[in-house]
Amino acid sequence: MLSVRTPLLTRPAAVILAACSLLSMVVILHHPVVHARRPQEALAGMMRLTPADRTVHAILLVLILLMVYAVSVLTYANRGRLLLGVGGLAIFSIGAGAVIGAGMIDGFFTPLFAARYGVLAPSLQNYAVPVLTASAIGIQILTKFGFFAFSGAAVLWGVEIFQAGGRNRLAGALACAAAVAEFAFVLSAGTLNPHNLSTMALLQAVWCLAFAWVLWNEPESASL
Repeated sequence: MLSVRTPLLTRPAAVILAACSLLSMVVILHHPVVHARRPQEALAGMMRLTPADRTVHAILLVLILLMVYAVSVLTYANRGRLLLGVGGLAIFSIGAGAVIGAGMIDGFFTPLFAARYGVLAPSLQNYAVPVLTASAIGIQILTKFGFFAFSGAAVLWGVEIFQAGGRNRLAGALACAAAVAEFAFVLSAGTLNPHNLSTMALLQAVWCLAFAWVLWNEPESASL
């Protein structure tokens, strides 16, 4: 039976986790932004940026799903305090669902809705404002909640790895510090935009790389 801790599983997961965390920073920096003062300008801008918007969010959704796989391997490869790891995986998965929901709204619902109202008369376009406003608020709430969950999960994994001792203790401590910094930054951030999102992604990349290092160096052992 193939062990969860075999390099055939942990090392690909390490590469996936590291690559996804770094790529997410690059993708977020290319997140399209609409600058407008009137509903007509906002709708026109959304329609113009629809291809880029869909591409960015489609890539981010795939990266998040790949990260869920990688941290699942991390959870079961580190068996020191499995309860902490499983709790971290549950929290991370909930956060991933929230961020995926925000991405679906931002990258797919909003452009489609804007396309429907963008072709109408200017007087009718004003009716799109409440829906677009509600969508923007939902995106902010879901995204912040998702990053809160990500950082909380990272703290649990970091504590588990730190308490396991050995050469991974430093990686666990670094992951905890980066996750706490990420949580504090999200807590203090106002309206999310590509600039502060990139900072959040940078802090997340720190603990992702620490966990990737742990996965890469995870010794082979008997299966669970």
